[in-house]
Amino acid sequence: MNDQLKDLFDLQTEQLEYTELLKWARRIEKQNLGSECPKLKIAVLGSSNTQFFTKILQVSLLSKQIQAEIYEGEYDSIRYEILNANSELVAFKPEFLILLPNIRDLTYFPAILAPQDKVDLMIQDVVTYYQQLWESINQNNPCTILQANMSCL
Repeated sequence: MNDQLKDLFDLQTEQLEYTELLKWARRIEKQNLGSECPKLKIAVLGSSNTQFFTKILQVSLLSKQIQAEIYEGEYDSIRYEILNANSELVAFKPEFLILLPNIRDLTYFPAILAPQDKVDLMIQDVVTYYQQLWESINQNNPCTILQANMSCL
């Protein structure tokens, strides 16, 4: 094991600045650090840019001695990647799928001061939509799905 990999294993990634994490991500790619560590296949799909997230994820996992093989879907392709049986996501066969939706994915909002039943209906529609996506991916490739709340970025 080389010295840089030992240093990485000693990192407290939660205490590092973002720019320092990006430096580590570049080192990992350039020097193929962690190739001897157990590998975990992770797919990341988002409605916005996910590159910053995947770089930090890679460093954080490798600091815990787990090499992340990451498939990063195209921008705004959550629905397409999951529902298309011939997508790269399906071919990749991830063990974990991370979904990073955006507030813009919501197709409608209840009116201001709408009755609670209309708000509840809208919420149920969104929940049902994502449950159907989860069921679809698990039919093609059973995996653990982690989904973030709707980001505003």
